[in-house]
Amino acid sequence: MTMPGHHHGYPGAYYPPYPPPQPRNGLGIAAMSVGICGAVIGLIPFLFFLSAPLGLTALVLGFFALRLVRRGEATNQGMALAGTILGGVATVMAAGGLMFVLYLMDKADEENDELYEDRPAAAAAPDPTPSPGR
Repeated sequence: MTMPGHHHGYPGAYYPPYPPPQPRNGLGIAAMSVGICGAVIGLIPFLFFLSAPLGLTALVLGFFALRLVRRGEATNQGMALAGTILGGVATVMAAGGLMFVLYLMDKADEENDELYEDRPAAAAAPDPTPSPGR
C-alpha cells in the first residue's frame, strides 16, 4: 500500500497532490503590447495625441508587472521591462510631436504676420455701404 502523494517508482519521494500555481504573466504581456502600439503610432505624423494615453498605460502596466516579478508572482521580467521602456518612449514621442506641431503653428503665424504688415489697417479703409440719409 502506498501513501497518498507518493509515487511507486521512487521510495520516499513526495509529489504534491496538485501542481503549484503558475506565475501570472498577463500584465507584462499587456504592457509590452500597449507600449509597442504607442511607440509605432507615435511615429506617424500628427497622430502623436493617440500615443500619449497608450504610453502612459504601458508605463503603469509595466510598473505593476515589474512589482509582480520582484515578488516572485510573475516570470516575465523582460516583457515587463520592455513594456515600461516602450511606454516611456511613446510618452516622450507624444510630447515631442506636440512641441513640433506647436512650433509649426508659431512659425506659420509669424509668416502670416509678415504677409500682412505692409497693408493698411482695416479701420482706415472707406465704408463701401451707402448711408441711409443720402
